[in-house]
Amino acid sequence: METKNRVKTKQPKSPAKNGVASKNLKDNKVIEAKKAEQIKRNQAAITLLRSWRECSEEEAQEQRETGEYLMRVLDEDRLSNRKLFP
Repeated sequence: METKNRVKTKQPKSPAKNGVASKNLKDNKVIEAKKAEQIKRNQAAITLLRSWRECSEEEAQEQRETGEYLMRVLDEDRLSNRKLFP
């Protein structure tokens, strides 16, 4: 019976064996938890910004009129002949 010479190569440790995979898994869980926490903290600001974006047409018209009025009044009260809002 003939035995073949087999070269034994050192097998690299799998990530699960040396703790790398478990560390990465823990890191991912921490990152996801931090993301969820940040979203929860930002929710009030997100809601406010969405409410501003979704104003009615009447509110939008009132805002345009107010802006035009402010520009006109500021231009009228300037000491200089140059308009602030040309």
